[in-house]
Amino acid sequence: MKLTQTTKILRKQHEGLLKYTEKIFTFFDVEKLKKEVGQLRILLSQFTKLSNWHLSLEDEILYPALFKHENSELRSTAKMYSEEMGGLKKTFAEYNKKWTNEGSIESNSDEFIKESRIMFDALSARNQKENNELFPMIESLESTS
Repeated sequence: MKLTQTTKILRKQHEGLLKYTEKIFTFFDVEKLKKEVGQLRILLSQFTKLSNWHLSLEDEILYPALFKHENSELRSTAKMYSEEMGGLKKTFAEYNKKWTNEGSIESNSDEFIKESRIMFDALSARNQKENNELFPMIESLESTS
């Protein structure tokens, strides 16, 4: 599979993750959150499933190929992105563990909203960075080869 095919799939997944993020953000009103915490928890689970699938594709296909790429600038950029993502991946896993049930979300709704904004903003920024920097670099190199 060409790397550009992989970036196309990953971009599509980024769009899906953004749609889930937008839906999740609609619950960041304490009253709405408490009334519809079950629906929010379902959205968080769906986001997590898509995110885990996405990260697997990156970890198992994209980044290993980039680490072996002939272009040294792409290799070093991929290494930097991979290291950054490792920290974000760990933080997201901790976030999911902390907010795994409706009761903890409901009883600590202000804290949940604050942490969620930070977490989802970081994930969205990461996806944008890949879309705007890494993927175009890959696509440019493949179009010239």
